Amino acid sequence: MPLEKMKTTGILKQLIIRTWKLTADTTAAWDEIAAEKSTVKDVFLQYTIPFILICTIISTLFGFLYADEKKLTIGILKGITIAVSLLAGNLLTYSVSIRTLSKYLPHFAVKENVARLVVYSFSLMYFFRIVTAILPGLFFLKVLNVFTAYLVWDGCRGVMGMDEDERSNFVLLVTGMVIFTPFIARYLLQWLLPNI
Repeated sequence: MPLEKMKTTGILKQLIIRTWKLTADTTAAWDEIAAEKSTVKDVFLQYTIPFILICTIISTLFGFLYADEKKLTIGILKGITIAVSLLAGNLLTYSVSIRTLSKYLPHFAVKENVARLVVYSFSLMYFFRIVTAILPGLFFLKVLNVFTAYLVWDGCRGVMGMDEDERSNFVLLVTGMVIFTPFIARYLLQWLLPNI
């Protein structure tokens, strides 16, 4: 979505609308995303960065509120951990996806399309991070991240233009990376940083 339109309608409102469309009417949402003319930079700056900032702020705030002791330290470390893990997940998934496509399916290795696929496939990850930061007792909702596989599957059709036989292995790769890279990055950071 062009930056001018994002400023006039409100970034937060656009994030909510896009996330809702991707979960409620996945096919129509991917078709709308495919029709957009946005660069890799636009997609990251207008969707990934705002969502990561929201996740970071909420994780910091509620980490602070729910901590028993060292509230400020715990809150800040939780926020940093979430920010770094989500950003690392996005960038690693994008990088591995573009390299894999360049090697095995070079005619699909269009950077803008891969960026859209990867960035918007993280939508559920952001949503569940926010919900579980606010209500930690709902941690079991994270199992619904498996819906990411369907998001990626349909995104490969809508944004990438792949047929069913072309997308199967690529969907497994991207889904696995979307779900597991932030998880692995977060646990590596927790291992390196004390008191999380």
